[in-house]
Amino acid sequence: MIKKNMTAERESGRRRGNVARLPKEARDIINGMIEDGVGYREIIERLGEAGKGLDESNLSRWKNGGYQDWLAEQRFIERMRARQETPADLV
Repeated sequence: MIKKNMTAERESGRRRGNVARLPKEARDIINGMIEDGVGYREIIERLGEAGKGLDESNLSRWKNGGYQDWLAEQRFIERMRARQETPADLV
């Protein structure tokens, strides 16, 4: 069942787990804390009400999926910024 759901998520392009259902602001906070090396239990505690209903396995799955998507998006944004800055630097 889990494998089937994971396949459905990849095919639809949307994640459907507990973290994915949170508002973007909460997901961005989670991503930042994962990036900073904050432990899962502490992330849940820091989220307060927004983290209610999350457990460590939710964050572990997010780190291997949605967080990786977020990292790729951040790298893409940085590449685009670098491309825009280079012509400006030449002027």
